[in-house]
Amino acid sequence: MKLFTKTFLLVAIFLSFTSIQSFAQKDTLVVSALPPGNLNNVINADTTAGGETQHVYVLTSDTTYFITEEIRVRNLDLIGKVTSAGYLPVIAPFINEDGSSPGNIAVAINNGYVHFENLYLLGTRTDGSQVTQQCISTSDSCRLTVENCVIENFGSTGTPNILNTWNAIGTDIFVNNCLFRNNQSDVPQNPGMNWAGPGVN
Repeated sequence: MKLFTKTFLLVAIFLSFTSIQSFAQKDTLVVSALPPGNLNNVINADTTAGGETQHVYVLTSDTTYFITEEIRVRNLDLIGKVTSAGYLPVIAPFINEDGSSPGNIAVAINNGYVHFENLYLLGTRTDGSQVTQQCISTSDSCRLTVENCVIENFGSTGTPNILNTWNAIGTDIFVNNCLFRNNQSDVPQNPGMNWAGPGVN
C-alpha cells in the first residue's frame, strides 16, 4: 500500500509539473520600436483582464524602444535578440506631450513575475532628465529575473530602489551577469539608494 501511495504521488506531481510547463509555454512576438510607446501599448493590449501576457516579447538589436507608460502585467518575458555584431536593445522613457514620463519600466502584479534578458535599461530621457526612479516594481510574492542587462541612470529623486520591493513581502530577485552604471543622485538621499529592496525578500 505504501508503494502504491508513493507511486501515485510521484505520478501526480509529474503530471502537475508537465501541465504547468506546457501551459507556461508562449509564442514569441517581435515588437517594433515605432511609434514611441509601441512597446508598452502592444504588451498592455496583449494582456488578459488578470494581467496575463500572451507572448514572449522580443526586441531587436541596435534599436531604442521609448515607453510612454509603464508596463503593468502579471507575467512578463521581455528578451533582446542581439546579433553577434550588434548592441543590446535599449528601453528608455519617452517625453509625453504633457512633459511626463513613466516612473517604472515594468510593474509585476498579482504574484507574478518580470523576466528581462539582453536589454539596456535606461532611466534618462533624451533631454537629460532622470525621471525613472525604479526599473522594476513589484507587489507581494513576485519574482524578478534580470539577465545579461545593463541598468543605467535610475533614481535621481526621492529614495530610489532600482528593483523596487517597497511594502512587498516574499519577492524573489535573481540577477545574473548584469552591469549597474551611474545609478545615483547628485545629492545623497536618506536612507540612501538600494539596488534592490527594501521589502522582505
